[in-house]
Amino acid sequence: MKTKNTPSIQYTNKLFYGEYAYSCVVNFYEYHLMQGRHAPTSRYAMLQLLSFDTWEEALENYGWSVSSRNEVYFKKVWNRKEDYVKFLKWLEDNESHMGSWETMVKIRTEGSKLSLYFRTEELINDFLEQFQSHTISISRPISETRADYIRNNPKDMIVKKYPYKNFRYKLIWQDKYKLKEDKKQAFLKWCEGFAEDSMKITPQLKDFLNKKTHWWGNSAYGAYMYVRDDFALSMINLYLSETNIFKVRKYVLERDIEK
Repeated sequence: MKTKNTPSIQYTNKLFYGEYAYSCVVNFYEYHLMQGRHAPTSRYAMLQLLSFDTWEEALENYGWSVSSRNEVYFKKVWNRKEDYVKFLKWLEDNESHMGSWETMVKIRTEGSKLSLYFRTEELINDFLEQFQSHTISISRPISETRADYIRNNPKDMIVKKYPYKNFRYKLIWQDKYKLKEDKKQAFLKWCEGFAEDSMKITPQLKDFLNKKTHWWGNSAYGAYMYVRDDFALSMINLYLSETNIFKVRKYVLERDIEK
């Protein structure tokens, strides 16, 4: 079965699973038969089943993996035998490199949805050259320059413009019990003494810093503040003199990466 439409493309600025810059969703819907701890068969066994000339011969020799519950899916694979054999052999050749611990292609099934994640541009290009008619959607960086930056700086957040035109850093609160109540309130008061274009505290974080905290009370989960530059960030670090209070994320402009 082949898709008639050109695959949709979504440009991304993040690595999948912290490792893979490229991804696509394909229409090999029955792959779940070979994926997971309780899968009824394996890729090797499926290739053996597909090597027979007739469905009856395949059932006679590999029918142990086919039940009344999943026979309809096996039959769909059989009806697309040529496509599946080509696909499974491509995975066999490219999923990992001989002598390397790295997985070059990661596979994920979610229901009938099959997603593939590729470590390199060369790999996804090779896959698309052979299976583009089976590809539904593609996610990738807009350029190899962007992909290299993401690999080397996976925690940076790439944006078209800075938040509120000014702020270079986002500080995300991590541990609501790290600071005592009096120090939280003092920190809030200290931040409010700076100009508005230097620091910006979200209402959720402001409420958390300004109120007493109980285990059932207000939470700092997801609360954050914006900081203008390296100087303001260093001032916060000096004031708190605590580690891991905030998770720091840096904003980087797209145009600065693509220069």
